[in-house]
Amino acid sequence: MDTFLERDGETEKVRSLSSSGKRGSYQLIQDICKLFNAYPIYHGDTKTVDLRALENKGEISELSISKNLNNITVEKTSDDIITRLYVEGEYGDNGYVGIDSANPTGLSYLLNFDYYRSAGLFTPAHEAALETYLTDMPEVNSEIRAKMASILQGETLLNDLWGQCNYVIYVLNGGTVEKKITGGTVLDGEEDTAEGDKLLVFKATGNYREITAGAEGAVSFAADDVYAIKFITLPAATIGARQVAIESKEKMIATLRADKETETDETKKKWIDDQIKAYQETIQDIYNGTETVTGLYDAMRTAVELAIDIDRQYGE
Repeated sequence: MDTFLERDGETEKVRSLSSSGKRGSYQLIQDICKLFNAYPIYHGDTKTVDLRALENKGEISELSISKNLNNITVEKTSDDIITRLYVEGEYGDNGYVGIDSANPTGLSYLLNFDYYRSAGLFTPAHEAALETYLTDMPEVNSEIRAKMASILQGETLLNDLWGQCNYVIYVLNGGTVEKKITGGTVLDGEEDTAEGDKLLVFKATGNYREITAGAEGAVSFAADDVYAIKFITLPAATIGARQVAIESKEKMIATLRADKETETDETKKKWIDDQIKAYQETIQDIYNGTETVTGLYDAMRTAVELAIDIDRQYGE
């Protein structure tokens, strides 16, 4: 029989001097433990014994296996059962991207009622309702996506025409305001007209005209006026650039007229008149357009009608 003695972290093998049976071996182990102030650890599978110093022996812990349950209850709930899993799509520069085209149902989410079917809880009435839902929803979703695509297209065109600006559109009926449509950031009170506000007024056809609100914001519309717009911040993009070009040329005309009043040379006066006429013709071209460039009148009408149509589509 082999015995082992651990001292200072090392295990020493001690050859048993006794072969007188189990009793002799046990006594020998006990004697060695007393001699070296140790305790034995028996390994039955290898028929060996480890001796470890008592001073390194840890605290004794007891494990009691039992139960302290008075009763057990089972709560049945279906709150955590998932029957619909959404895979969110996104509207980007190239339109809508989602799982709709790959999903056999044509929907943007996955449906599964197998648990209720296996439990016998999904009745024929449920199956019929699900079939109706799967028939109707793809068509509804298709209409929604088509409308969103139309709105996004309109917003893109509108942004190209006048960029990001704040405005109020007044939809008119018989000379009175029937509806107000706001764009951008419009603060409380800015929807109403105030004294000195500039408005562009449109009839069903033709060019717009500019009017100025009178005392207390009073504005007089004609019976055949269809809408008007007030810009809280000036347009940018195409329309803004043309408005700036017109304003710049009007300032040049004002400067030339002032120069003419002080000029005595008739030749120079004629040159000034020619310059004024050229600027005026350019301004008219900007308003009315040319064969290759859309005029400001048409561009503004297109933008206003786009904004009104976008508002209509959001409201449908």
